Amino acid sequence: MARLNAPEVDPARPYWSGWPFRVVLVHRPGAFLSDQVAAAVAVLDEFRAECHRAYFAFNGTVNGRFDASVTYGKLLRGRDRRFTVGTEFPDGEQRPGKSTIASLTVGELLDSLAEGGDFEDRQNRALVVMLYHRWDEWYRHRIGSALGLKKGRIRCSLMGEVRQLRNLIVHENGIVPESFNAPMLARIWNGIPVGYLAISDRMVHALMEQLNAIRVEAG
Repeated sequence: MARLNAPEVDPARPYWSGWPFRVVLVHRPGAFLSDQVAAAVAVLDEFRAECHRAYFAFNGTVNGRFDASVTYGKLLRGRDRRFTVGTEFPDGEQRPGKSTIASLTVGELLDSLAEGGDFEDRQNRALVVMLYHRWDEWYRHRIGSALGLKKGRIRCSLMGEVRQLRNLIVHENGIVPESFNAPMLARIWNGIPVGYLAISDRMVHALMEQLNAIRVEAG
């Protein structure tokens, strides 16, 4: 459900701190017809549902990573040995559709699968980039269309901060400069250090909590 005409709040204050989750569309009283508002809120709820679908897909990779870490940790020995994946053994005939396509040392694999390892960071970065892409290229435009507004007049402090994070990942190799300013993310993540930012499963969980109560301003 949505709460309309919400009062202004501290931009660093999280959208959500406890049950229930609800999306919020903020607008000037009388600026839009009730049907327009209802349509915009419906799109905002669609975006939340899209985030849920993305998180379910992500959660599957998390569970697979945990299971693989336990299983391989018991079975694999010799950190310098090679571990390969594909549809053919490395010493077999390599042809389209039946080939070895990737290889790591056992040490690299186990370290990357571990909690806080490289695979956790890579998967979380991909999720953040994808969520922002869906917001900015699809849902933000549709919310604006429902209200007769251009995309630029649909604003969300949280997604603005996610945009900065996405840009760091895509353009700056995830290196946080001293000038980085994302107060809401800093609060829900207990600070954002200068330098390389590894994104943990816990950080994604905290981000999803806020997306479930996303607050968007129109006008």
